[in-house]
Amino acid sequence: MGGFFGGQKPVEMVEENNEKLTEAFPSSKRVEGCSEKSLKYYRATIEAMLRTIQKRVQEINTDDLRDYLTKYQNEKNASRVTIDNIRRILSSYFSWLEDEDYILKSPVRRIHKVKSATTVKETYTDEALEKMRDNCENLRDLALIDILASTGMRVGELVLLNREDINFNERECIVFGKYWLGMANEKMWVDRKLADIVEFNPRETMVKGKIAKKVSMDKLRPFCRDIAEFDLEVYSGGTKFRNGDTIIARITSCLENGKTAKVDIFHWANAQ
Repeated sequence: MGGFFGGQKPVEMVEENNEKLTEAFPSSKRVEGCSEKSLKYYRATIEAMLRTIQKRVQEINTDDLRDYLTKYQNEKNASRVTIDNIRRILSSYFSWLEDEDYILKSPVRRIHKVKSATTVKETYTDEALEKMRDNCENLRDLALIDILASTGMRVGELVLLNREDINFNERECIVFGKYWLGMANEKMWVDRKLADIVEFNPRETMVKGKIAKKVSMDKLRPFCRDIAEFDLEVYSGGTKFRNGDTIIARITSCLENGKTAKVDIFHWANAQ
């Protein structure tokens, strides 16, 4: 491995040496499947470091990098997370130089991970999701909100999604993940909200004072689908049901004893 010995190196030689290696590094990461956006960020970070230190990469030591990170944090008022991201990129770069025998040992090895507070991202509630859906001005926006919420895919993955990737009959789609160069194709299913296919507590109108059929819990037979008995009483209030509904006991002991039934004979019932 060739090099310079003694004295200050000409700036042109330093820049030529560094530029050659900086161009080779993204090429190797591209083969590993890194996106062009990530490669652009890697290169910009490495070039900024080299412009500041003004040394050949073969001569950069741990103290040079520590000084660079410290000055960058002070001058840019950068967060610890940002500094650690730079450290990770430089670690990857110098580890690659070491693996390729351009340097003997990576100077980043002795620079440890920058400790930072873990931020717990606040998740949206069901009410917030409904607000987002209600404020959609067209079906396209509503579809985007629903597919992001039900599949958990990234925005970048949604952007890469084409119509031919979606099976509308099976409600599934093929998603090209983060490493989308043919290495992380993933099948996802679009969920449906239960409220979209099941109507809970449907509204029924009944006039108080009229005679109606009433089914109390003692009229339900354990593990029997049909309602065998009911009473005729004057309706004064209570939970109302329609034919075709499924009623489930609210009391745990009754539920465990199989107190469920399909409604097909009455208009209202005493909910217990």
